[in-house]
Amino acid sequence: MTKLSKLDIQTTDPAALRLAAVLPDTIHIPAGSARMDLSITNTETGEILLSEQIPLRESGSKAEKAELSGELSDGKQLLIFALADEDLAYFQSFQEHIRAGSGQQRKTHEGTLSLHVTGCAIKDPGPAPIPITTFLKTSELGGFVTLTRNYDLTDALKHADPGSAGRLDKCDGRQIPPA
Repeated sequence: MTKLSKLDIQTTDPAALRLAAVLPDTIHIPAGSARMDLSITNTETGEILLSEQIPLRESGSKAEKAELSGELSDGKQLLIFALADEDLAYFQSFQEHIRAGSGQQRKTHEGTLSLHVTGCAIKDPGPAPIPITTFLKTSELGGFVTLTRNYDLTDALKHADPGSAGRLDKCDGRQIPPA
């Protein structure tokens, strides 16, 4: 996590920001289902001052894919996401909003950046665990940095929806029966 300390949301180049995931090839990530959430909260009152969701598009140059090729194995796929060109200016205005804050605001305001990806199962991904590894790349980091390694997707699904039993929906909308 030491590398992540280099990330400065106020100055990072939004055009260089990438989210990557290595996941089973039995999982499909539909277009438009990856997003970045940005928020600013007043830490004294808990009031959310700004909350935005910015869609991410599938991206990734050959060089970026090569950078993570060592993470791939049989039955795995690599997906890389970026801000769409039309959202770069918005992200830059968010950065400007943060930089324009007074010293007092910087003490009482907290910013959050989170990444969300929603997917479905092309076919039953098999028994738990369903390992997902995620990466972040920004202009400051100099390459992809691991955010999670072999995180069990079934745990995330159970947490998000306790009634799901940790199972992904099939891409046709049906629930995959428990194994």
